[in-house]
Order: sequence, then structure tokens, then C-alpha cells
Amino acid sequence: MKKCSIGLMVLMFGLLFWNGCTKDPSLGNENYITEKRTSLFQDTSYVEFHHIINILSEQSDSMITFQTRYGYPSVYGTFKKKNETIKITTIPLVKYNKITGIFRIYITHEDSIRIHFYSKENIDSAMNTSLNSKNFHLYNGAIQSYVFSAAKRGETIDNKYIQWLEVNQNRLEERVGFYCIEDWDCIEAYRSPTSGIIYSDPGHTNQIGWSLNASGNGLNGFYHCFLISYECYYDWSQHGFIFSSGNGWNHYPWITNSSSGGTGNGNNNPKIKTWEEQVLIDAKDCLQQAGINGARAMKALQDATKNSCGESYNDLLARTYQNLMDNGKSCTDAAALAEEVENTVDKTETVFFDDEVMEFFEENELIDPCSGEKISDMLKNEACANQETLTMEALEEKLDGFDYIINNISNPRINCLWKKLMNSNNNVICEQISYYEGKTELNLKIFSQDLNGQNAITWFDDRDGQPYISFDEGISTKCDIEIIKTMIHESVHAGILNIVKGTHAAGWGINDVPELKNYYDNYSLWHHEYMAGAYFEELVSALKQYFGNEYTDLVYEAIMWKGLHNTTAYRALPQSKRNQIENIWDQFNNSTTCKKSCL
Repeated sequence: MKKCSIGLMVLMFGLLFWNGCTKDPSLGNENYITEKRTSLFQDTSYVEFHHIINILSEQSDSMITFQTRYGYPSVYGTFKKKNETIKITTIPLVKYNKITGIFRIYITHEDSIRIHFYSKENIDSAMNTSLNSKNFHLYNGAIQSYVFSAAKRGETIDNKYIQWLEVNQNRLEERVGFYCIEDWDCIEAYRSPTSGIIYSDPGHTNQIGWSLNASGNGLNGFYHCFLISYECYYDWSQHGFIFSSGNGWNHYPWITNSSSGGTGNGNNNPKIKTWEEQVLIDAKDCLQQAGINGARAMKALQDATKNSCGESYNDLLARTYQNLMDNGKSCTDAAALAEEVENTVDKTETVFFDDEVMEFFEENELIDPCSGEKISDMLKNEACANQETLTMEALEEKLDGFDYIINNISNPRINCLWKKLMNSNNNVICEQISYYEGKTELNLKIFSQDLNGQNAITWFDDRDGQPYISFDEGISTKCDIEIIKTMIHESVHAGILNIVKGTHAAGWGINDVPELKNYYDNYSLWHHEYMAGAYFEELVSALKQYFGNEYTDLVYEAIMWKGLHNTTAYRALPQSKRNQIENIWDQFNNSTTCKKSCL
């Protein structure tokens, strides 16, 4: 049994905890560690920071999506703390000069590595949740890291985080194991910038015999490591998975890769995951190992969530797995698995959505334009609370009280970028709704189709009293910035149409928006004239807010002028400025290297 000692440190914001554990002698013999090994534990450089940078350098859609949402690691706010057995490094992710999440990297004195990521949303949600012992210790550390990192950066810290730490400072349950121990045999190594072959010396004479892709960046002076063993702890009990040195699973820890014989995709790789995501991965792995019984279990849990209250399929899956582990059972124990699944399903309440309502929500994704929440989830929670049948007639009445967007975009890339825009804290539609709160109601429908080269069209259907936006399928080949610009542009069109023709409070209308009324009365192309003459700064700001410092202010202005170039405001610009703008248009029109995500 691994014994823990808990020490108290008086730190900046009250009594916070530092938890240290000594390694049980039965957990492994350290004689296999070679004398050449370079200890990451003793390293005082920013090796962990560069490790995260390398992981984020992977140009995959998921990684690009991650960075778009959370920003980039900041050395300002990064710090370490350690005792004799473990070093924990905190690295903040920053977007718009605010911390959006925290990496915590754990390195033991055996150079075992584990990475956890906690988004700001994760932390805020955990503070409002009754946490079990394991999750308490996870989030207690994450909240400490966030508070210290924010203070180090000079950010304003909401007092709720400090209060949470003070309220919970005397919670002293036994700490539960929450990360796996990886033991490595590491030697200093050098990679040829031309061949990618790994050598043990800087002169590239002694080949180790293991190579990375030759298209790598040619770094020298890193560590070449062999994974020797992988031990996972739960309640301090040992589960060892041994690998033979020199073959099987050779892992270069700073780039997610593996040699022949290894998959390169397992949980051993240092992937970016929250603790909840890691539990879910472990649960799926566990049930897959159970074969047909695991498949039956997953099917039963999926069926239980189709018309149920409270928990999603992932919630039920994770809870079933955790209960099995808590009871000392395994997924391959067919009887225990069946019993736990039955208990989970029995605790799942039924929601009284009739079949017509269920079918409607399956065919239409209604989104609140400000919160990003699905309207179906909001109504489902209400039905759960009231335990009442929701019929189609009742649904239609309830929808009259919502602003919502029906997203029927069929093109995958356009749909992906639209959702990114809606989730980017940059919601131009929501801003318009907030501005006219209580005056007008917005129900917007969006989709994609072939428009013969016209980027998008927006119109108002008098029959159902709703604005529509249709995006041309062809824009899916354009640069991200051009597509996002089109979405912002068309969203403002929809907002203007809603003011002029939408559902309003009694007596309210365009006459109550004098600036817009002026353009309505005096210009034939009054939408564009208004956007260029009275709303242009807001449009540019929305585009810049989405992309941050990725482009210059001139580029943001130029891209937003495209589509507004036939307006009085654009023609009033000096010819030299218009030449600059139109040159930027040409650069993007002919670009083969501009950023394109969601591919």
C-alpha cells in the first residue's frame, strides 16, 4: 500500500494543500535505470513548456479546434512546485489575454509523466458540484494552479475561487491515485536534419537504429527513451503493464509517435484530455475488452438515454465503469457488469416527450444564439423537473418564447465553422438580440446549398415570419477568414431584416431605431450602406475577436470591406487605401497557404 503524507503550506491566498507520497518499495526496482539517463525531474529548464508546444504543433483538425477555443500556452503564469517524489508544472492557456484553461504536468523522480488539462469551464463546473475524493483532489490542485497562475500574470481573480479553497481547506480524505506511472530508460540523442535517423552522438556516427519521419524539423539534443513499464494506480493498488526494453513499444515522449510494434494511439501517449475525458476513454476501453457482453452493456446504456432525464450516454457509461471499479470488479466479470448496467438503467428516469416531439428534435437542431445550448436540452430539463408530457402543440407554444437558430447546414466544413463562430464568445447575433431585448424575437434558419457562386443569401419569409440564411456550398473551399466574414456579414443582414419585418413588441419597429431608419429612408442598398457607414467598426471587431492577433488590423478591415465595396463609405476612402484593400483581396483569392480548418 502506498502511504501518503499531507503537508500544509501557507501561500498567497490562504491555506492551500501540497500532497506528497513516498513510493512503496514493492512497486518496482530502480536498478534498470542506466547511468546515462538524464532526469527530467531534475531539469530546471522549460522542458515541460516546450513539450506542450510540440503537442500543440500537430496540425490536425482536433488540435486546431482546441487552440481556436483555448488559445496558446503562455510562459507568463507558468510555474513549478515539487517535493522529493513529484514535480507539478502549471502552464496556462491564454486567449484574448485571459486564462482559458490550465495544463498540469506531473513528473515523478523516476521521470514518469502525466498530463491533465482543465478548462476554465471544467473548473467552474466542478466548484458547483459535490466532488468525490478523487475529483476533489484533482480540482483542488487545478484551482490552486489557476489562482497562482492568474496572480502571476496580474489578472483579476474572482473571489469565488479563493473562497472555495478556504471552505475546502480542511477536507483531508485519503488521496486517491489518479494518474499512471510510466518508467523510461532515456539517453541523450541527436536526430539528423536530413535523414531523420537517431544517433547517440552529435557527430552522427553511432546510429541508435530508430528513426522519426525525415520531414521533421531537425532538432538536436533531445532524449531518446524506451518505455520499460506502465503502472496505473487506483486507491493506491498497483496494476502493472510491463514492456520489454528495446522492442514492443518505443516512445519518443516529446512527439506523439512510436516505433514498429506499437500503436502510437493508446492511453500511454501524452494526449490533451480532461480528467472526465480520460475516465470515459478508460470506460470504453474496459467495455471493449468485455467483448459481446460489453457491446450489450453499451447498447443498453444508449437505449436508456434516448428519452431520459438527467444523464447522457457518456455520463451513464462513466458512472457504470466507476461503480464497477469502486466495487473491485472488472468489465470482464459478466455477472457484475450486467448487474451494474441494470442498476444504472433502473436509476434513469423517463421523460415524457411524445414521439412527434422526439422526431422534431431529431430533424431540427434548435440552438439558443446566446448560450449555445440546445433548446431541446432546455425543454427536456423542464420536462424532467415537471414530469409532464410535452406534446407537439405544447412545444409550439413554448417555442414562441425563445430566440433560436435552426441549423440545417449540410456542408460539414461550413457547419463546423458556423459552430465555432457560435461558440467563440463572439456572437454577433446574440449582441443584436441583447441590444433589442424584449423588443423583437428572432428565430433564424440556416442551411447550405448550391448558389451558383454567390457566397450567401439572406431573406425574410413572410409566410412563417422568419429570416433565412443560405450559404453557398462553394465557399467551403475558401480560407477560414473569408468564410467567417461571410457568416458575420449575413448574420447582420438577418438581424436587420428581423428589425424591419420580424415579430415585435406591440408598437415597436424600425422607427424606434433612428440610425437604421435614416439609411432605410435614404438609400436603395440601405442594408450595405448601414453596415458600411454605421456598423463597420463592430463588424471588424467581430472578425478580429474571432481570430485574435493572427492577422493585422488592415487585413481585418480589408476582408470586411469585401461585399461592401459598392457603398458610399467605401468610395469615400482614399484611392491609396482602396488599392491596399484590393491587393489584400487578391492575396487571399490566390492563396494556397491560408488557414483552412475543419477539413
